[in-house]
Amino acid sequence: MTITLSGDSVAELFTGAARLAKDGRRVSPREMATREVFDASMKLTEPRARLLVAPPARVLNPAFAVAETVWILSGTDAPWIFDYNARLRQYADDGILRGAYGPRMRNWAGEIDQLRRVVDILKADPDSRRATIQLYDPVRDSAGHKDVPCTLGFRFHLRGGRLHMSTTMRSQDVWIGMPYDLFFFTTLHELVAGWLAGRRPR
Repeated sequence: MTITLSGDSVAELFTGAARLAKDGRRVSPREMATREVFDASMKLTEPRARLLVAPPARVLNPAFAVAETVWILSGTDAPWIFDYNARLRQYADDGILRGAYGPRMRNWAGEIDQLRRVVDILKADPDSRRATIQLYDPVRDSAGHKDVPCTLGFRFHLRGGRLHMSTTMRSQDVWIGMPYDLFFFTTLHELVAGWLAGRRPR
């Protein structure tokens, strides 16, 4: 049975997801104790309400949220991101995060800028269902490196004058990763909407 959470802000989604996770099944992937919930989906109705403010329980580092978003959108896997979050080093191989979204999004296989392609597709055919960005790469991600993308990809649809974006995850860490993921996802959503003649994100 699918569980659906809906909220006007990231704070609402975070609160609901944290409450849901408490009842999750105990599992230990890679010997890391966690609680797991299957078939959960979330809908953010106001994408611009992207910054989680939930003190004292959860306080975000806004500098890292912005830096990570710029890092991804610029298409890089450069290690300067560690200056904003040193904990990421534990997932690096030879100083590089092999699952970095940026190169996959902006330079897939050294050839395709998937983000530019999404915009071009929707400008040419606003009703298209082919405006997708793929992040998980079965060839690259079966190599045994530490960092494998949690985000599988994004889908974009222009309907009724609004841009809808859907994200598919193979895994989501509610407490640590989700607030930063949603900051990036909603920024990506708003950017694409803006490039498509100022259409509103939804």
